[in-house]
Amino acid sequence: MGLGAKKVGILGAGSLGSKIAVTLARSGVRSFVLVDDDVLKPGNLVRHELDARALGAHKVDGLEERVKAVALNADVKVRRVLLGGQESSATTSSVLDDLASCDLVIEATADPQAFNFAASAARSANKPMLWTEVYAGGIGGFVGRVRPGVEPPPYTARRQYLAWCRVHGVRWFGDDRDYNSQTTEGPPLIADDGDVSVIAGHASRMALDTLMRPEASAFPHPAYVIGLAQSWIFTEPFDVRPVDFTNEGTWQVEITQGQADKAIERIVSILERDSDAGRTGT
Repeated sequence: MGLGAKKVGILGAGSLGSKIAVTLARSGVRSFVLVDDDVLKPGNLVRHELDARALGAHKVDGLEERVKAVALNADVKVRRVLLGGQESSATTSSVLDDLASCDLVIEATADPQAFNFAASAARSANKPMLWTEVYAGGIGGFVGRVRPGVEPPPYTARRQYLAWCRVHGVRWFGDDRDYNSQTTEGPPLIADDGDVSVIAGHASRMALDTLMRPEASAFPHPAYVIGLAQSWIFTEPFDVRPVDFTNEGTWQVEITQGQADKAIERIVSILERDSDAGRTGT
């Protein structure tokens, strides 16, 4: 089955998510579920796939038009929802169902709450998941992927990744959502469009590999930390460090619909007050 028959769910239509979506559309993917509640602002234009024509519109709406401009026959479902926000449990459940119907779930927000929801959808449907982020300051980024039966479930893999970050003293993890990193002297370092494009490109390549080679992957490791500057653990630009996961834990847990509804309500209530104490920055 070719890429035209694959469906990809992307949680986050920001700089990373928008570039990944368009790259996958150019590569042959024809069905998408896009989830984001944010609108495009002037400050987003320096890194976003969209341009000034989409200012003031919801990012997912603008991205839908952009994907269809690249792939005329694309089928795009948009969900203007902030998972973990004030949405009802019914709305949250509906979005999770949409993501679970996809062949691959991609989390591109670098937000721990969004990760938890994407992981919940992937795990419940026994589908592979990819998550990615650009580190503050344009220092580099991360791309990771988990597949049922091959790598551990998403929550376990993320814990192992966080542990790897702590061991290697990755101080910038989770520090800044707008790709800025305050230095002790001088102005903040800012990740530019090239930095974001590099990480989005690597994430797109791993996504395509996951869709077309679910078992015989061309990637020998499930995750990579990609350096774009000589800083911290990176000895030079394009210094790439693999991250391996220990395959432990169970992907699928059989639950009834009633249990699922209660679990969603519980997750929403927890995430509303949870600041993700597991971050390396705390």
